[in-house]
Amino acid sequence: KKYTVFTRKSRDVITPLLLELQYDIVPNVLETTGMSIIEPIRNKYNPTAVREKVMFSLGCGADLVCSPNLDIKTTPIFDSGTDYLMIDDSPSFDLEIVVSNTGEISHLTVVKILYPSFI
Repeated sequence: KKYTVFTRKSRDVITPLLLELQYDIVPNVLETTGMSIIEPIRNKYNPTAVREKVMFSLGCGADLVCSPNLDIKTTPIFDSGTDYLMIDDSPSFDLEIVVSNTGEISHLTVVKILYPSFI
């Protein structure tokens, strides 16, 4: 039988899901008169629960370790259309940032841009 499992909204695809199944034998509830009822028994020393970890399919190599190869390219775009910034003429500019990956899938990647406080 196939079941669908829903999780809370999360971006974490690295931590495995922990699943637990508890089971037992349901007692026979049929009423019969004059007949012996054969009921299954369970070894009380065997566990009645199974715990498993389920990993997300990460799309990584056979070693299950993702090895991305991230490359970052930045291009300044000045308002004046030139290749330089003249403070008197154009007090602002845009910075185009392109991040590419030529390796395996990169999960939960974060790009941080640090700049001086006087900007």
